Parts: sequence; C-alpha cells; structure tokens
Amino acid sequence: MNIPKREIAEFATLFVVAYLFKIVFVQQFFSVQTLVVFITLWAFVKSIYFIFENSTQLLIATSEDIAYHRFLFLMTYNIGQMTLSFAVDFFCLYEVDTRSFVGVMPEFGKLEEAFEFFYFSVLNFTFFGYGDLMPATVPAKILVLMEVIIAFLTIIFILSDFISMKDSLKKIKK
Repeated sequence: MNIPKREIAEFATLFVVAYLFKIVFVQQFFSVQTLVVFITLWAFVKSIYFIFENSTQLLIATSEDIAYHRFLFLMTYNIGQMTLSFAVDFFCLYEVDTRSFVGVMPEFGKLEEAFEFFYFSVLNFTFFGYGDLMPATVPAKILVLMEVIIAFLTIIFILSDFISMKDSLKKIKK
C-alpha cells in the first residue's frame, strides 16, 4: 500500500515546526514561558487535528467498505504519527525547561533523550506507563493528558467501533 502524499506532508510539517522551534530556542527570541505556551498550544492544535482526522478516516473506511487489514494499516500509521508527534513535543518541552520531566538521565545525549521521549510517548499511548519518566510541571502534565485522551479516543472509540459501524452500515444497505 502506498502512503499518500498528504501523510508525508503531515510528517514533514511536524518536523519543520520542530526544527523552527529549535532555531527559535537556540536564538533565544522568546522567553522560556512563551516557548512553553507555544509548545502546549501547538500540541493542542495537533490533538484537535488528530481527533478530526481519525474520525474522518473512520467514517470514510466504514462508508467505502474498505478491508479491515487496510483500515488497521491506516490506523497504525496514524498512531505512529501521533506518538512520534507527542515525543517531539515532550522533547522540545524538556529542551526548554529540564524541570518538565523527572527521570531523564542527566548523562544522556540529545539522541538518547529523543529516544527516551519516544519510549515515553509509546508507553502513554498504550496505557502502560511504567513510571520511570514522569511529567513534573503543569505544561508537561497537560501534554501527557492530551496524549492519553487521544489514545483513549483512538483505541476505544475508533478501533473498537470500526467493525460494529461497518456491520451497521451493511444492515442499513440491505
């Protein structure tokens, strides 16, 4: 299955914004508080987009009667995009304010920190949350809360309702 150009553009947009954030952070154009607000608002906007996008894809998948394995591939891609997106948000927040998260080893380099936040994001999305990395500030807790809400909506409502919605539409069409 080919990944549509729109999805590639979405990934590119996420990384371009993160890179622009890095430039703004390094150049110290804004205060720490302003950057924290920007990261939180950006995550909120993305969260609304992810909820809308997943709901739209669910409706399209059920109305077009696509195969279940194709729908699962699409949702797996979306979940990967969401977890990676939140990992970047967590990493950026930590870069701005290292007090945001507790449990990041001080001897970690940037690549290890990035992996640590990806790991944290995947654990949040799958509801495991081992507790080795924890949000310590209100903005960090807001970001984690957003990811958990999106994970809940995605896993519980979208994936579990796909089959029942598909069956309901088949009954209506008969």
